[in-house]
Amino acid sequence: MLPWFVPAFKIMRNVDAAAGLKINIGAGLSGAAGWFNIDNSPTVLISRIPLARKLLKTPQWPKDVRRFDVRKGLPFPDQSAIYIYSSHTFEHFTWAESVVVAKECFRVLRPGGVVRIVVPDLD
Repeated sequence: MLPWFVPAFKIMRNVDAAAGLKINIGAGLSGAAGWFNIDNSPTVLISRIPLARKLLKTPQWPKDVRRFDVRKGLPFPDQSAIYIYSSHTFEHFTWAESVVVAKECFRVLRPGGVVRIVVPDLD
């Protein structure tokens, strides 16, 4: 596993091109093994500093979860992902932001790949 601070474009060098990339957007404290786990919580970075984590009582984030704001685009090449999963993240975006993120998901998704987006049912 690479250190948490390695940028996404450097991680792409270590992804098996034939196997494809698996992206987990809004991973939270439960990043999936073998996936590129992304979350935009500021506590991701705070938890990496032991004193700050203790003073602010921040949970320890898994080292494989990287902080990134997907509303600014996904840092992956076109058609590089075979799976994209997001659970309980899209409801935090505005409508316009969710459309931008969805378009980015389809940009990085390979033909035949799968995007699965889970949002709460308000009913």
